[in-house]
Amino acid sequence: MDLEEVNKKLRQAIEDELIVRFSYKWRTRVVEPYLIGVHEEENELMLRGFQIEGESESGGLPDWRLFRLAKISGLKITEQEFKPRREIYEPNDPDMKKVVSRI
Repeated sequence: MDLEEVNKKLRQAIEDELIVRFSYKWRTRVVEPYLIGVHEEENELMLRGFQIEGESESGGLPDWRLFRLAKISGLKITEQEFKPRREIYEPNDPDMKKVVSRI
């Protein structure tokens, strides 16, 4: 799956508020996708999501994570809807210099 296809599928999942499952750094991630943007420092497309299941090398779950779209593989949109955590979500993500898609 190329970057354009990953971007398209994630944008659809954000719009439909559907949980996604993918592999990232050889670990399975289950994530509520909230925002795709161009990262301020990395200057590449990244997903801001709330990881609810799977593995993480950076700490406990559930928690907010950033994922480089270029490193996401095996992306699947589940049929499981989620209720956005609007009370702890920042739609004007300060880490992004440009937002492409968001809840």
